[in-house]
Amino acid sequence: LGDPDQKMQIYWLEKAANRNNKYALAVMGQYYLSQYKQPLENNAADTHNELIIEKAKSFLKRSAKKGSTRAMWQLANMYETGLGVEKNLVTAIDIYINAAKDGSPSSLESLAQLCNEGEISTEKFEHVLDIASNKIAETSSNLAVQIGLQQIQGKLGNNFNRGIFMLEQAAKKNNPDAIKVLAY
Repeated sequence: LGDPDQKMQIYWLEKAANRNNKYALAVMGQYYLSQYKQPLENNAADTHNELIIEKAKSFLKRSAKKGSTRAMWQLANMYETGLGVEKNLVTAIDIYINAAKDGSPSSLESLAQLCNEGEISTEKFEHVLDIASNKIAETSSNLAVQIGLQQIQGKLGNNFNRGIFMLEQAAKKNNPDAIKVLAY
């Protein structure tokens, strides 16, 4: 079939995004965000940069409204860092929390970092982690093993038993890694 044609890929992704496909919306948001970052990284002025960041935000917000945790994390990260938006840690934390409650491991990691920096209370983080752990245990045995192990090792949260619970749920779904870890 030959080399991939990036222009055609973007064309079809944007077409799907314009039909409100949440995954295409997220990918196009990230695509435009990368286009926005390029001139910034190269210290070059780009007169179209404001239009590009508006497109990125529009695609990401539409995807997030449809439940894409990938888009939610990206938006929260933009607010946390001030990339293309006014920096707003409160908004970033709210979005991270919503995405984490839906099982976003990236949002959990971002919240853990903010908790370590004192920007979110340990109690609030643990509460979110409780909800996220239950959601992840229900939906993805592989991710449940990964997050469960982090909790058992004390790398994510302060509840060893929550990590064991996640591994048990994954083992009930016949996840071989969970079974192996629990047997050990």
